Amino acid sequence: MFRAIASRAGRRRSAAGFTLVEMLVAMATGTLVLSGSVYLFSRALEGAYVSTNNSAAQQNARAAMNLMHRDFSLTGTGLPQGGVSLPSGTNATASLLGCDSTQCYLQNDAWLNNHLYPVMPDAVDVRLPNIIGAQTQAATVVYVDPAWQQNPLPIVGFGANGSSITLDPSLNPASATQGVQAGDVMLLTNPNGNAAAVVTSVAGNVLNFADHDVLNMNQSLAAAGNVKALGIVSSVASNGTKLITPTTTASRLFVVTYFLQLNTDGTYRLMRKINARPPMPVADSIENLQFTYDVFNDASGVATAGLADAGISQGMVPSQVRKINYTITCKTTDLKGRIVRISLNSSASARSLSFKDRYD
Repeated sequence: MFRAIASRAGRRRSAAGFTLVEMLVAMATGTLVLSGSVYLFSRALEGAYVSTNNSAAQQNARAAMNLMHRDFSLTGTGLPQGGVSLPSGTNATASLLGCDSTQCYLQNDAWLNNHLYPVMPDAVDVRLPNIIGAQTQAATVVYVDPAWQQNPLPIVGFGANGSSITLDPSLNPASATQGVQAGDVMLLTNPNGNAAAVVTSVAGNVLNFADHDVLNMNQSLAAAGNVKALGIVSSVASNGTKLITPTTTASRLFVVTYFLQLNTDGTYRLMRKINARPPMPVADSIENLQFTYDVFNDASGVATAGLADAGISQGMVPSQVRKINYTITCKTTDLKGRIVRISLNSSASARSLSFKDRYD
C-alpha cells in the first residue's frame, strides 16, 4: 500500500513539469543565446556591407589609377625633346589647356612660356575643389596617340598661312583622316621644326585649323610657333599630283588633363579631359587628387624628388620631370553612415623622358 501511494505521488510530481524558477532560467538562457546570434548576424551583415562598399570604392579608384598610369607612362612619347613651341612673338596670345567650347576648367589654363611641355603641373588652383582642408590638384600630360593608324601620316596639301592640311588619301581611301575629329590636336613635323594645331573642322581628307580655336593654338598672325612658321609650300606637279615642300608629316596628340569636379549631389568625381573635347568622368566619390614630381635639373645635374610644382617656383621647367607621383582618395560609408576614406598611391616613370637615377 505504501508503494502504491509513493508511486502515485511520483507521477503527480512528474506531470507538474518545470517549476517557475526553472522556466525563468530557461527563458533567460534562450534570450541570451538569441541575442548573441542576432548580434553576430548583424555584425556579419555590417562587415559584409562595409567590405562590399570598400571593395567597390577600391575597384573604382584602381580603375582610375590604371588609366592615369597608362597616360603618365606614355608622357612625351613621339614629342620632340622638351616639347613643342606654341605661337609667340608679335600678335601672339597665350595658348590654353583644360578648355572646351563651353568653358575652361582650370584657373591656371595657360601653357608656361608659351610651350607645349610633356608635363604641365597645376599645384595651386583656386578653381579646383578644396576638400577636407586640402587643395586638390590637376595635371596635364602630352603624348602622340599610339593608336592612330599609320602615325605619322604624310601631308599632300597645305592651306594658305597654315589654315589647313590635306592628308594622303591613297594610304587609306576609306578614312584618310583616321578618325580625327574637331577638337583634336595635331603635331606637324618637318625639317624646319614642329607645330601644334587644333582641328576646327574636317572635310574629307582635309583638316582645317581656323584661328580662334578653343585652345588658341591656331594663330596664323603670330610671328613664330605656328603652322605657318614651318615654311610649307604647296604646289601641283604637271601630272596633277599635289606636292609639299619640305616633306611634312602629321600625328595626333593626346593632351590629357586630370582634375576633380563637383557633382550636383555635392560629391566629387575624377575627370579626364582630352584635347579640346569636353571632359569625361573616370571615377565617382573621389575626394582628393594630389601630384608630386621627381625632376632632374639639367643645368646643375641635381635630382630632386617630390616637388609639388615640378620645381617651377624654383626656376625649373616641366620638361625636367622624370617621374609623376599621384594619390587619389575615395570615399564610402558604413551602415551607420560613418565616412570611410581610402587612399591609393602610385607613380609612373615617363618612359620617353630621359631618366636619371638619383640614387647613383
